[in-house]
Amino acid sequence: MHMEGRMNSNYIGMILGGIIPAIIFGLGGIFVKASNQQGISFNYFTLLSGIGVIVISVLSFIVFEEKLINVKSGLNAFLVGSTWACGVLLVAMALAKYDTPMSIISPLNCTACLFTVLLALFIFSEWKEINAIRLFIGTVLIIAGAMLVSTSSKGSKIQNPNLPDDGLRSECSIDCK
Repeated sequence: MHMEGRMNSNYIGMILGGIIPAIIFGLGGIFVKASNQQGISFNYFTLLSGIGVIVISVLSFIVFEEKLINVKSGLNAFLVGSTWACGVLLVAMALAKYDTPMSIISPLNCTACLFTVLLALFIFSEWKEINAIRLFIGTVLIIAGAMLVSTSSKGSKIQNPNLPDDGLRSECSIDCK
């Protein structure tokens, strides 16, 4: 394949596997918050999220012709769903039980890419294919952003540990979050 063809393929992959899913996951975060605000228990939340996954899965069988699976790939796919469900359940719990703003949770859980990158470097030997300096700079920026975001709430005990422990997060009412 020519370099030009590979570059075009990489850009398409970045759009399909990076930008569009980022938008979709961002919308998903809004639905998580809305669902919790309207009242739902964690078990029903996880169950209905799983039903959403099943519906999309059935649609994928209709749209895509390829039907390839083996034991190892099936187990890994199951683990994707399991880890995703655990993460979504914890986000829902943080929203509902601990009144953590979605605007803080979402950027923090986006640091998951750091764990993915670190693991992929070793598990899949991707360290052979990356620019270490750019990866390091990007990692530092992600960590700095996560630190800024996690301390951005005006009522945050992280930002101001001297706040009284009276159960109030800030002077702000719920609709300013």
